[in-house]
Amino acid sequence: VTVSVLYWGVPLASMSQKTLVAQLPPMTSADCERFEKEGGVWGQQRAIRRQQVQVMGGVTLATVAAGTFFTLNMRRNTRLVAFCCLPGWATFGAVAGNFLGVQAYPSVACNKETTMMRRVWWAKQCAAGWDMSQVNGDKWAAQYPHAKPINA
Repeated sequence: VTVSVLYWGVPLASMSQKTLVAQLPPMTSADCERFEKEGGVWGQQRAIRRQQVQVMGGVTLATVAAGTFFTLNMRRNTRLVAFCCLPGWATFGAVAGNFLGVQAYPSVACNKETTMMRRVWWAKQCAAGWDMSQVNGDKWAAQYPHAKPINA
């Protein structure tokens, strides 16, 4: 099996070569923490984005709680009106929380780029211990990098 490099879905080498499709196992939270430590600027950005999302979630919860309190107690509306207002309060909280999170924790890299580099890092981790027994046809079903070999 020869592995060809794809550029926008077209092999750079001749068309007669096979393309190996990788089926990677999911990353665990421990793997994500390792990426944050070992991933350079992209690992830092993942940690920063996690903090930004935590701020956004907290502000969203706070605005939903405050908005519901305002709707029920200050405006003296019914529970149905308060329930119907929830999406508005949640949207307002998410937008405001995202703004506050980005202001509190400025980004150091693009999030799309960070996602791509996290996938590349994970593919390298999985490829460190690969062998031909994991290849079935045109698919490489990668084993989890920290799994023990089957015949060990």
